[in-house]
Amino acid sequence: MVKNKEEAAQRAYDLAHECEHNYTGCSQCIILALQKVLNLQDDGIFKAASGLSAGIGQMHDTCGALVGASLVLGQIYGRGRDELENVQKLMDSMLPVGKLYKWFEKQYGSVKCREIRIRTLGVYWDTKIPWQKKEALKAGLGDVATALVADVARETVCLAWDALEEMKKSH
Repeated sequence: MVKNKEEAAQRAYDLAHECEHNYTGCSQCIILALQKVLNLQDDGIFKAASGLSAGIGQMHDTCGALVGASLVLGQIYGRGRDELENVQKLMDSMLPVGKLYKWFEKQYGSVKCREIRIRTLGVYWDTKIPWQKKEALKAGLGDVATALVADVARETVCLAWDALEEMKKSH
């Protein structure tokens, strides 16, 4: 069990890094790390995130790590079924996700997987094409993705920690 925000952020970084390096699947790896560190396990969300990796369904659009982290923030801040009429709760839940989005956009210059690949690798390699996947991996795509997933996990813990601590006190 982690004792403070810094320790939790580092643990999430390490777990996300290890998962992405060993198994790939940015959206699932970030969810696995965040849920484990923040004690929020939900196998349904983890499984549902399967198709969100590589820019949502390998379309290289919105980053799967960003989407996965946003889902975990939704677990913490989101509006439940029994709160459906509470529009303010819905609006409040968008704040941490928006903050993560803007941090991500500033950090990586885009939220689009394709654009991040171009910025970091100098060219877009379409990993659905076998020879391009091989070139992308040689160029360091695995390292880029692993570092990104780990960094987003750390930032997400920093955004979520205080809210979770407040929830623990109120229960």
